[in-house]
Amino acid sequence: MKYIFTLITLFTLTFSYSQAYQTYTMHFVQVEGDLNAFEEREKLMQKVAQDAVDRGDISFWAFLKRYTGTGYGTTTENQSNYVWVQSNTDISAVMSDKNSWWGGGNIKRVLSEDEFKRAQELNKKFKRVKTTNIILEDQVSIVLGLGSVIQFNFAQAANPNKFIQDNIEKWKPFFQENMPKMGMLNWGVARMISPQGANWPNVSTWDMFDSIESLMKYRVGYPEMANVNQDGPAYNPTFWASRDIFEPIIFAFKEE
Repeated sequence: MKYIFTLITLFTLTFSYSQAYQTYTMHFVQVEGDLNAFEEREKLMQKVAQDAVDRGDISFWAFLKRYTGTGYGTTTENQSNYVWVQSNTDISAVMSDKNSWWGGGNIKRVLSEDEFKRAQELNKKFKRVKTTNIILEDQVSIVLGLGSVIQFNFAQAANPNKFIQDNIEKWKPFFQENMPKMGMLNWGVARMISPQGANWPNVSTWDMFDSIESLMKYRVGYPEMANVNQDGPAYNPTFWASRDIFEPIIFAFKEE
């Protein structure tokens, strides 16, 4: 946790981006075995991801684990327990070979010999049993910093264009004014690019906070939120497919 708050200090911004995360991918994974070994390996891989950011191959990378803190719950069977989030400038960059920054000998080039051997040893202690990859496009976002917990919301909106427009016109001004007192550090709305279909959400939002307490207070709701959008159905999705909480472990980003 101390490392995360150090990152917040490094990355805190005093202004909002309109589409901070551009086109980004989320790679959900269910890992079994020695999870400490898996996390240790990813901390080594962060060095390779940071090299890719520094070279301009990707814009941002984050490694997160599902939040299972006291009083909230546990990971259920067949549920992803980790996710990687990776940002690129556009869909062409996502489809580029450079997007796969862990390939082409980059791991061995960036890591020391001892680190490379350690990564190979750690690989034997866990296995990935299920993965899900999605591509999204940031439609609007506000970045004040990086917090300690984030809620990813996926939904099927009856009118995704109206959903996005309502967020831009009504919810963005509300969050710009109220995020600091809510403990919210990062918020945004995205459109699903891939996959698409009746069984997949078509929009996504995220809410990142300084603490799990701040996030839960947000879930309970603030009185001012009731006045943001009187239209109701135009904003509200048909249903929220999931509203899962993750906690960041490590990031790779370009310092401003």
